[in-house]
Amino acid sequence: MTATTTLFELDNAPSDAPLLQVNDLHVEFTTREGVARAVNGVNFTVESGKTLAVLGESGSGKSVTAQAIMGIPSDRRFLRVAQDRLSPLFPEIPAQAAYFKRRRRLAPLLEWFLVIFAQQSPGFTDTLLLIDSTPVECARSRETVLRSALSDISDYGYCASHSRYFWGVRLHAIFATDGTPRAFCLTSPKRDEREVGLELLGRCRRRGGETLLSDKGYASQEFSAAVMDLGAIHVRPKRKDEVGQGLHLAPIRQRIESIFWTCTDVLSLERHGARTLPGLKERILQRFLCLAACISLNYQLGRPSRALVDYC
Repeated sequence: MTATTTLFELDNAPSDAPLLQVNDLHVEFTTREGVARAVNGVNFTVESGKTLAVLGESGSGKSVTAQAIMGIPSDRRFLRVAQDRLSPLFPEIPAQAAYFKRRRRLAPLLEWFLVIFAQQSPGFTDTLLLIDSTPVECARSRETVLRSALSDISDYGYCASHSRYFWGVRLHAIFATDGTPRAFCLTSPKRDEREVGLELLGRCRRRGGETLLSDKGYASQEFSAAVMDLGAIHVRPKRKDEVGQGLHLAPIRQRIESIFWTCTDVLSLERHGARTLPGLKERILQRFLCLAACISLNYQLGRPSRALVDYC
């Protein structure tokens, strides 16, 4: 953030001095996609005894401008400090939005609605199930890791498909081929994905006789036998050290990669912003509810199942 800001105390201000003067205010945020410019070269002056109205659509940078002038980057800190500094000018200052508190109270209903929307999609009774996992990063810097409230479940892990280490959790999920979520959970990246996969398959609502398609990471005779005991058949690509030609499963395997990409890109899975475990679970549940609802609606409208551009 760069700016030249002059703020005069009301008691000590010269008679002809403005109350507030802002020159060339710039505010930038570093994101995974690059640098995002929230405020770019703002200039204004507030004269003593005058009122200045800042107008703009949602996301245009009004709140960021006010926070930058006060030197407060956090919404929570801004509201707390505003009570002390701005109460003479604004007798009624709004409290922090209760959206997150309401969402936390509605978490059981979100899960119930997720099941309702999933049942309305043909994928809910599909006999071909796709299982895989993806990392959900929760912190990057060492300082954030040390003070994070997610340390009870988060840990360091390695994602082979992305060739990178991460600190966070791993999202395990079973999908139908159309993207309908059938079962999912968050675990430490240290847990064996085959162990978690068996737990998910046991929780998944099904009739028996399903085919469970996975990648090579689930290769194990014990895992395949346990899947068969649960009334399903385990199918996976052939490893390099195995003899025989094996099944050509690449086109189907690409389907679950595409589903996870939808969650990561369109539904901003990795940009969850959660700081606590309950908050992380709610945000993941919210995104999967959105996915199930869009798939259900797309079937009714005759659209491709995961065409989410019109909704997200």
